Order: sequence, then structure tokens, then C-alpha cells
Amino acid sequence: TDHGMSEFGKAAVREMEKENILVDVSHLNDPGFADLLEVATKPFVATHSNARAICAHKRNLTDDMLRALADKGGVTGLNFSADFLVDDAHYTHVADLVRHARHIADVAGVETVALGSDFDGIGCELEFKDCAGMPMIEEGLSKAFTAREVDLITHGNALRVMKDNFGA
Repeated sequence: TDHGMSEFGKAAVREMEKENILVDVSHLNDPGFADLLEVATKPFVATHSNARAICAHKRNLTDDMLRALADKGGVTGLNFSADFLVDDAHYTHVADLVRHARHIADVAGVETVALGSDFDGIGCELEFKDCAGMPMIEEGLSKAFTAREVDLITHGNALRVMKDNFGA
């Protein structure tokens, strides 16, 4: 819908934060995202969303959303599905993932980029086939990022957000 969060939804976010449950915005519409910004006190995540400036998929995040996510200390996990990477695409290339990662890092900081995959929801072919191809993604990222930044993207940023939420 085009509606934002209901009062029940806002109460649910407050309860989730109290119980140290990460809030995920990857399926939240734009008005809901705006409402979450008013309610959230902890970092939240977009577990499988990319940059809408590159690909117009409605579940990708705008540059303003990416900056807001960064301001809250959250991350977006790159979605590996071709239709989240390139308009009207049916094949996922590592270079397209890297392009989204670079854009997100440039807009919101490298601390905002993580890997999300969505392997269980992808209906396209992948250049790297499956999770066994993760070294291909790491190699692609290393062409656009430093070794430290690749470590942040592949695991460091996600671990930080979990620690920030779970207190571990």
C-alpha cells in the first residue's frame, strides 16, 4: 500500500527494539520507512535491498534512505537478484553488485554496505552460481574497495550492527 506504519506497527518496532530484535526495512514501503525513522532508536537493516538511483526497483533504497540508514548506524545487505541490480535484467553479474556497493558507499559510507544475497528468493541466473561463488564477489569488491573495506562489507558491518542491537 501507499500508507505508512500503523500505530500497531510503530508499537511493534518499539517492542522489537526492547527485545533486541533487528528491524528490517527491505519489504517496507517508502512512507513506512519514513515512519520508522521517527520511531527507531537503534540501528536497523535493509537485509536485501540495493540503490534505487542505479535500479528503480521499488524495494531498493533512495539515496536519502541510504543516508538515513547510515545516520541510524544500520546497513543494507546487497540483494543478488538481477532485477534489483539492473532494470529488466535476468542475469546477475558481480560487476553490478560492485556498482551498487560503490554507490551506497559513496552516498552513505562504506559502513552502510553488507552482503544480503536473498538466495532463497532469487529467480535469475547468477554469474557466481550460489554461495560457493562468494570468493568471486570478494574478488570483485577488491577491485573497487580496499582490503579493510572488503572486510567491512563481507562481514564487519553486519557484525557491528548485531553487536549494537544485541549488546554482545
